[in-house]
Amino acid sequence: MDIQSITVDLLSAEQADDGVLLHLEALINRVYQIAEADFWQDDYLRTDVHILREAIKKAEILTASCEGEIVAGIHISPMSKRIGKFGMLAVLPKYEGFGIGRLLVKAAEAHAISLGCDRMRLDLLTPVKGQNEGKQQLHKWYTRLGYTFLRKMPFEKAVPSEAEFLKMPCFFNLYEKKLYRLPN
Repeated sequence: MDIQSITVDLLSAEQADDGVLLHLEALINRVYQIAEADFWQDDYLRTDVHILREAIKKAEILTASCEGEIVAGIHISPMSKRIGKFGMLAVLPKYEGFGIGRLLVKAAEAHAISLGCDRMRLDLLTPVKGQNEGKQQLHKWYTRLGYTFLRKMPFEKAVPSEAEFLKMPCFFNLYEKKLYRLPN
């Protein structure tokens, strides 16, 4: 697969019919059920069509498509006028390793810059005890992309409504990157 064949779009409400919403919901939930299986109860879903529909209405979902099929997505949102945040980065397993995740993160950063942000943040769910190989790899990957670890936050303080679904105590590792507007 050639990364040049990937298109990245800010998903509009007009594009997000029920089929697209269901596809994106399944993609994200499938990726997170694999990546975070150790953390969540078996019936936990990372997102649903209602959450996605609201995010799309706010222009907060970027997707990557290959030959017309959505193969990855990322949620971007403002934390403040100057700080953007991304999360829910998901790439279908058969498309991993081709640079699609990096492409989506770069697109999210560019979008945040266009909104006037000069910093981007992300949260990485990690166990309080022990280590998770996938999360260690993501830490290294985000660091290579220029993100700096800020601090740990207990998950139950950050998202109390979801804490009951965890199998084990977890932290959010908070990361931040300074964004720079490129000269025209």
